[in-house]
Amino acid sequence: MELREFLRIDDICSTLKQDIVPLIDPSDFAEMYSEGGRPPISPVVLTAVTLLQFLEGLSDRAAAFNLRYRIDWKIAMGLEMKDEGIHHSSLSRFRDRLAENDKASYAFDRILAHLGKKGLVKSGGKQRIDSTHVIAKVRELTRHELICETLRLFCEEAGRTKIRSESVIEIVSKYSEKQSTYRLSDQEKRESLHSAAAAMKELIAWVETTSVLQKLRSNASFLTLKVVFEQNFKETNDSSAVATLELIPIATGRGHICNPHDTEARFSNKGGKGWLGYKAQVAETVPEDGGVGFITYVDVNEATDFDGDVVEEYLAEQQAQGITPTKVYADTHYNTAQNIEHASSVGSALRGPVIPLPATETTKEKNRGFKANLKKRQIVCPTGKKSVHFANHRGGKVYGSFSNLDCRPCSKRVICQPAPRGKCILMHPTNELLTKRRAEMATVKFKKEMYQRNGIEGTISGLVRGQGLRRSRYCGKAKTRIQIKFGGASANIKRLHRYYEIERQN
Repeated sequence: MELREFLRIDDICSTLKQDIVPLIDPSDFAEMYSEGGRPPISPVVLTAVTLLQFLEGLSDRAAAFNLRYRIDWKIAMGLEMKDEGIHHSSLSRFRDRLAENDKASYAFDRILAHLGKKGLVKSGGKQRIDSTHVIAKVRELTRHELICETLRLFCEEAGRTKIRSESVIEIVSKYSEKQSTYRLSDQEKRESLHSAAAAMKELIAWVETTSVLQKLRSNASFLTLKVVFEQNFKETNDSSAVATLELIPIATGRGHICNPHDTEARFSNKGGKGWLGYKAQVAETVPEDGGVGFITYVDVNEATDFDGDVVEEYLAEQQAQGITPTKVYADTHYNTAQNIEHASSVGSALRGPVIPLPATETTKEKNRGFKANLKKRQIVCPTGKKSVHFANHRGGKVYGSFSNLDCRPCSKRVICQPAPRGKCILMHPTNELLTKRRAEMATVKFKKEMYQRNGIEGTISGLVRGQGLRRSRYCGKAKTRIQIKFGGASANIKRLHRYYEIERQN
């Protein structure tokens, strides 16, 4: 009996051998390896092992162990029984190379293109998209922990250089060790935080004013130190004109570093639940009755990013793959007026609820009928009079004021109730697309159509339970993107295998 006969057709490794491994071209990885040295491990093997690793939820050590002893793995990759496999650290180095060469999406794109050739993912179909949170590998730190840990990482680097300043030597010696607030009073914690801030300031000045520290100046730990200092402290002058450091009350949100070990992880809050990490975007085809849907888009962005900002990139990627959908079902955050217009311009209809009409002054009887024209920068009253002043206001609102010469003889001034100097109004500009969609949302037909969006919740749940989507296995956005992309690719392999099983049963 030949070795390949041990692999049954209902084994997922059979699908991997038949459909996936032939898609991986070793020449596509040529730029990842320099000439010379020992021969590299085949990128075909490394890619296939990584896919199987996410298929079965294995660690690097377990994946390397399986490659050495599992017959089905060896058959899928075309290896001989005596093949000794790889060292588990090879998988980590392979991910490093993928991140450095921007090839995180290689396996996912190849599999998606293969599904397109087989007619399982077509242009002109229906898709749905949603997002979920991804918790970072690092934990959220208190303000004191953030400052001291940032200092410690830099002091470890600075300790390897020659330091001539006694004050800097003292700082490096102190903060090279972990600082604890255990059993410290509130006053002692404040004093410790102030001392750490002063140490940060002195270290920054030392590096930037010492010419021989050019290399240290470009070090990642120093750049992190500068950003953390700027985001958490500001200098103020007291009555004696002496500069003091003051703690900024809020230091989280867009662009703020929350942990020096993963400077790209951000703290965000949605639905009353906060997390430190990233956000994953997932799109899939809407399957027909009894069919199988496939993931067409999966990526990672910052936790503080607005969901609607990914629509343009998502549709562009679908166009590049030749699978532009005719309809895309999404929730409120994706269905902005700008996104609906953009989707329409590329031949797609973005379907879903929009934000309800804001409860503003325009809901009152005296302000009804006013319309804002953003292009002409003016507000028009119900009688057709135009505002003499126009200005943008925060929160997307616009402000307009009308001349008293227009308001005084107006027949509707009893309803409008203008001020003595003329009518003034602060309002949200109306949008015909959103107004039409809001009216459509009240119909039974629209509500039934939205049932097709619900399946994306199950897909995300499957990715969380099956591919570990909820928690990042690695530090940094680039490595997390590799995890998300390989997770989506392995999920598509499972779905392709299920499709074959359904076909055999029929």
